[in-house]
Amino acid sequence: MRSAKYTAIRIAKVVGLVFVVLGLLLLNVVISVFSSFWAYVGYVRQCANYRPKGVALSDTEPAPKLGPNVRGVFAMVSRTKSLEGWRGLYQGTTVAIIMNYLLTIVSMAGIAGTLLFSSQIHMQPTTAKYVYYAYLLVSWLGPILLTLPLEVVMTRTMVYPHRVNWREPKRALSAVLSETEYKRFWRLYTLPGVLPIMLIRGLLMRVLNVTPAMMLQSFRTNWIQIWLGAPEHAAKIGLLRVLAVAAWSLLTVACTVPVYVIAVRLMIQRTEPYAIDQGSDAPDTFTPRTLDPTAEPVISLRPCAEPLNEAESFYGAASVEPYRGIVDCVRKMIQEEGYEVLGRGVYFTTFLVFWTNLGQMQQFGSTI
Repeated sequence: MRSAKYTAIRIAKVVGLVFVVLGLLLLNVVISVFSSFWAYVGYVRQCANYRPKGVALSDTEPAPKLGPNVRGVFAMVSRTKSLEGWRGLYQGTTVAIIMNYLLTIVSMAGIAGTLLFSSQIHMQPTTAKYVYYAYLLVSWLGPILLTLPLEVVMTRTMVYPHRVNWREPKRALSAVLSETEYKRFWRLYTLPGVLPIMLIRGLLMRVLNVTPAMMLQSFRTNWIQIWLGAPEHAAKIGLLRVLAVAAWSLLTVACTVPVYVIAVRLMIQRTEPYAIDQGSDAPDTFTPRTLDPTAEPVISLRPCAEPLNEAESFYGAASVEPYRGIVDCVRKMIQEEGYEVLGRGVYFTTFLVFWTNLGQMQQFGSTI
């Protein structure tokens, strides 16, 4: 009897500890999302903004572009704030919290399982090598396959020209998904080019995050020595490291920015009518996201399928054929909008990548 009582107490303590950990993880995810989501919304909208070439008035003048001319992510954040208020900068946070929380729990469970497995089973070096390769493969594919539907829904929610109330999840999903996607959720994995571009994006980030050891050495001590009158060779080495970080950051930006722009365009394109009935619950009866219902939409969306919403029709862009895949997406983006569209958000991304790489360097001690 006493043994059963102690067992029940231990189980209760373990369960309580699990709930506390899950609660702390949720709190951490919520704080993380709310602290940075406004910038991510600006970045996604900058990538999604459709600015096709218009008709030139004469042969000597360049063709004007349709759609709002918003230069930079922070300019897009400012435009969103002025037209939609703070709420516009946090449209989609519910899905973001769910996605990041799910990913955090699965990641922690995977790490705990791996540690437990490696501590309980002794493997030969050859076997351990293949197990490690399998772990790398799963850690690359797993998060993408797990979060792809949620990321598509979140990205579409960010650019949707009406408010989406996630307290009514069925109606919210039917607003941003087509009828086929809504009834067969797994069809999101078959969207043209979405899964391949997400795999490429994930692989690039993994490869580019494996920074050379030289660049992972701290430069902080070198700069302190420089300020205090360090020898000349210390100053040169410190500068070399910072230049190496800058070069690696530029390489990362050059490889990832076009991929992110393509990913956003492929995820948000709508090739079929909305899933919601075109009656009293039609999307155009949703509360407009703009503070002034008569104001122009924050961004222009590429029109592919009828019926068009105001973000697809307001700026007068002609209906076009949808993207059929990654290569077709790149070809049509360049043809319709010019090469510069592939560099959307490049300054914002450069700052983030450079800052992240500097932060990684500070985690390592100086070898000087």
